[in-house]
Amino acid sequence: MDNNIIVDSIKKLCKDKNITVSQLEKEIGLSQGLVSKWMNTTPSLDKIVDIADYFHVSIDEVVGYKQNLKDEFLKQLYTKTENDSITWENCETMNQNGSMVKQYSDFTLPGSYIGDDEKETSYATCFNKGYIIIYAYHRYDQILNPYNLILFIQPNDNAYLVDQHYTKEELYSLWIKMLNHLGNDTPDEVKAEDLKNSFVNGSPKSNSKNIISKKSGLSDIKELMSSPEVIRLMEVYNQPVFREIQETFNSPEVRAAMQVANKLQSYFDK
Repeated sequence: MDNNIIVDSIKKLCKDKNITVSQLEKEIGLSQGLVSKWMNTTPSLDKIVDIADYFHVSIDEVVGYKQNLKDEFLKQLYTKTENDSITWENCETMNQNGSMVKQYSDFTLPGSYIGDDEKETSYATCFNKGYIIIYAYHRYDQILNPYNLILFIQPNDNAYLVDQHYTKEELYSLWIKMLNHLGNDTPDEVKAEDLKNSFVNGSPKSNSKNIISKKSGLSDIKELMSSPEVIRLMEVYNQPVFREIQETFNSPEVRAAMQVANKLQSYFDK
């Protein structure tokens, strides 16, 4: 992430909302002056998410994606990822299914090595018999905040990886967008972040007895049917008066009258 662009973007969001940066920091529980300090230190993803939630905007807007992503190739990759025109897959899975994506596991940063608690994660998309591959280096629970990102192009199955020489900051928006467009293959860390945000935002209401989730079993249905609210509803539904009202509204005469009334209402609205 480009720290200068992030701070400028946050200032613009505050200006558009007619609040000061200090007010923003107070509202979301940040220490005073923290945003200004981000000029020299990169903010953590959870802080970016908090600001995005506060302004009801995407993470892209907070990190200044429109300002940061100036390269046309990256723009196209980002847009095609966003609208699902291209699909990304884990490189290990692709190779298990017969692809020939080159591995880059021996890559190290100058003067450093991948530690025991660190990991290389790579995803690729196919194009014209070649591959566009993004490699991330991160701690095991920090896939959303990698310490390095590298983009390669492998022109064909037998070709070498060609480094595209983008910085981590230039690739970050694409990396986050890609992680959120992996479908069932989305990493658990991303799913956990989504669940956390859903819980904070109060949706969905997982503790409601009146909602049957997709994972609910027969025991959940039995519990629902035995609830006092459902029992009372069934009692009302089975009452003769309720049945008579239902039959009346379902009669052809009443339906015809309602259609005429709707046409008259449309006429008067005009």
